[in-house]
Amino acid sequence: MAKKDSPNRFKKGQTKHNVRYDPDARFEVVVLLYLKKGKRHDIHDVDNRLKDILDALQGRFGGPKSVRAKYRLIENDRQVSRVVIEKQPIPKSLSDDAGGRLLIRIYEPRRWPLQRTKGDQFRKRRKLR
Repeated sequence: MAKKDSPNRFKKGQTKHNVRYDPDARFEVVVLLYLKKGKRHDIHDVDNRLKDILDALQGRFGGPKSVRAKYRLIENDRQVSRVVIEKQPIPKSLSDDAGGRLLIRIYEPRRWPLQRTKGDQFRKRRKLR
């Protein structure tokens, strides 16, 4: 399916499932990219693909940033507080045009393994006497 068809698909899905959110809501975006094995898989950087996806969610599909589609799934990508993205070769059970999977959900803060908290492993350890 072409990029330009995505806003209509987003809107239909949102309407069908009665999805509504506060315009100031914060989101988590989870992306699984399926790419053909070999050069196509190896040359695509996840950070560049993520930028394309976030732009599309805001109604930008190529061209200048001032030109937007009438429909946006997310008003502004600064509403996205967490992103998880992974690229994988296309599974054999899927067709060659299987682009991947996208999940958008309301952001829920949680403690991460690298987050500093009282008693964590990153604090200076006391010397034993």
